[in-house]
Amino acid sequence: MIKHGTSHSMAYLVSTVVAGLLISVLRDFVPAAMEKLNGVSDKIIVSLHASFISHENMNILLLAIILAFIWGAAFKHNHTD
Repeated sequence: MIKHGTSHSMAYLVSTVVAGLLISVLRDFVPAAMEKLNGVSDKIIVSLHASFISHENMNILLLAIILAFIWGAAFKHNHTD
């Protein structure tokens, strides 16, 4: 069970750090993708009535969720007990 907890915590940590780096790269090199991501995060912020969350933080959260999902799917596929 400790192996699974470690994987989940590493997924959270790595996904959050990588998402922050991806946001920086998108902002600098692919502004069109950043605009689309801002549009998606704006819809989520409005639907959650979470006006206290900035676009950049919501973008990091969205990318971290996507990356953690991919990590989890890869872990499930490659994991043997």
